[in-house]
Amino acid sequence: MLDSLLSMAGGSLTELIGSGSGMDASTSDKASGLIRSTFQEQLSSQVSGGNLDVLKELFSGQETNADNPALSGISASVVGTLTEKMGISAGSAQSIAGQAIPFIMNFFNKPASQAQNNGVDLVEQVQLAVSGQGGSDLSSLFSGFIGGSPTSGSNESGFGMDDLMDLGKKLF
Repeated sequence: MLDSLLSMAGGSLTELIGSGSGMDASTSDKASGLIRSTFQEQLSSQVSGGNLDVLKELFSGQETNADNPALSGISASVVGTLTEKMGISAGSAQSIAGQAIPFIMNFFNKPASQAQNNGVDLVEQVQLAVSGQGGSDLSSLFSGFIGGSPTSGSNESGFGMDDLMDLGKKLF
């Protein structure tokens, strides 16, 4: 699911990178693809490792800035990927990451904010999952969202991957 949502952001991200860096369209598109795949890999890695700060920020409904501490690991990986695979300087890669990562985060935050304004309490859903009252641990709960295999149906507690998918449909 995340890869599909990140693809939706691809065209706008490519334009942002091109206008901010002066790259041609083809190079900007390549950078956009690398950034989106690195973002997804890092988000998956952090959630699987128990670090939920990025996930919380992703659905906070609040504007995310480049200096947000939750993004440091993702930003560092994006910079490394851009310098290694595209041969651009670390300074240029840092500048691109400083624009691109908040753009992606806010791509999710805007609909999350709208969902919250429409009565969908994302924080409550996450808290229920964490407390065991509404689901399993968040690593497995969000596995389908971040690229793993979603479980079918609700779990015994009532909040499963199908509920998360419904939540995602409300957001987008």
